[in-house]
Amino acid sequence: MPQGLKEEIRERLEGRVQEIGESDLIDKIATEGEATTSEQLLEFLGKVGHPVLEMESII
Repeated sequence: MPQGLKEEIRERLEGRVQEIGESDLIDKIATEGEATTSEQLLEFLGKVGHPVLEMESII
């Protein structure tokens, strides 16, 4: 997600992640600062323990 967009919607995200009990989820969302390739993205998601890695594949 672009860093600018992440910051623009941060307040709305914070409210929602509290509702679902994932208070640290925002910090697990990669921006262009963390990853610019799919390999970097997977590495980042693994490092932060993003829940998407535990979800069933859609492809």
